[in-house]
Amino acid sequence: MADFALPQGSPAPTIDQTGFVSVTTGTPGFLQVDANSFSYVFTGLTPETNYSFYIRGNCDPFISNPVGPRNVPTPPSCYKPSAQTATILAPFDPAVSPFTATLGWTNNVNSPVTEWQISIQATGSPAPAVTQIGTTVTANPYLATGLTPNTCYDYYVRSVCGGVNGLSTWTGPFNFCTPPTCPQPINLGSTNPNEPTANLFWTEAGTATQWEYIFQPPIGPVPGSTTSGTITNESACGVNSKYRYFSTWFL
Repeated sequence: MADFALPQGSPAPTIDQTGFVSVTTGTPGFLQVDANSFSYVFTGLTPETNYSFYIRGNCDPFISNPVGPRNVPTPPSCYKPSAQTATILAPFDPAVSPFTATLGWTNNVNSPVTEWQISIQATGSPAPAVTQIGTTVTANPYLATGLTPNTCYDYYVRSVCGGVNGLSTWTGPFNFCTPPTCPQPINLGSTNPNEPTANLFWTEAGTATQWEYIFQPPIGPVPGSTTSGTITNESACGVNSKYRYFSTWFL
């Protein structure tokens, strides 16, 4: 009897294919279950790989056609984490640091490790290769500092099992974005209690106490971030005439 393992999707072996492993009574891993039933432990396989197994009879000097495939995935030697999270800390408080994120994940029960590797990169960057070394961390959640404002990131994490079990494959990407240093006001609105006056109002999305507003005819271009406006310290103000307006956070 002979066994043969191929990466799943490979062409099926032929009757005269070489590479079959001969097994018989006395071969390590071979077991005769009953008169006509047998099993064999095939070793030396790669973790987290899909294989197709074939077997053929050896009736020396004749051999049978191979029978198969039997598709079998091998388990990982080191299981990767799951359920990634990312929380931006104090996003609008520069005194605390608006560019810090808490990154978390959940261990696989089969690899209850206490050490991991993390890779944080700009969104859209290629995923880290299996051979790429990340930043080793021993805390979950992990505090990522020094991030750039108004930037989106992908982060990956993997388990460090150590010894012969090595590293897991990477989990990710998990996307998160840091806020701008100066977020836009929201919920812009206006009322017209008495022509030609308009009451303008908005909601502050950060911690600003001073704003700029600009108003112009409806067909005017949208102002850019460098366009100067009228400074106000109130979250609602009145202007004369019928125009559309824009509000920005003023530092």
